[in-house]
Amino acid sequence: MTALVMMRNGAVLTNSGYRTSTGVQDSRAATRELRELVDAGVVEQAGTRGSTTYQLAVKRDPAAAGLTGNEVKIMEALGTGSLTRAELEESTGLSKDQVQHALQTLRQKGLVRLLGKPRSRVARWSRA
Repeated sequence: MTALVMMRNGAVLTNSGYRTSTGVQDSRAATRELRELVDAGVVEQAGTRGSTTYQLAVKRDPAAAGLTGNEVKIMEALGTGSLTRAELEESTGLSKDQVQHALQTLRQKGLVRLLGKPRSRVARWSRA
């Protein structure tokens, strides 16, 4: 968490810098943790081996990520909060089927997450 805060404030970390900021002693463990952050899309990696650096991933514009019009509407409606499927229908003007299809596609792309049980009427969706 400390490393992410540092990156959010503009820091570019190396494996050594990550270990110093987090207290992780083993360089292999640090590499594994940094790789998990890269795989999750939270951090971007540049360089290889000894010159590898890590920085916070730049948020991409949903339209630039190859999303459909309906998917962009869903992402914009979600903003920084969470909404139920019914609330998404109301705020976007899309039908139930359009919202469900867009949400499933966005979930497969790792852009949204479901908060709650899949068949629950009170389940909420948020950006990942």
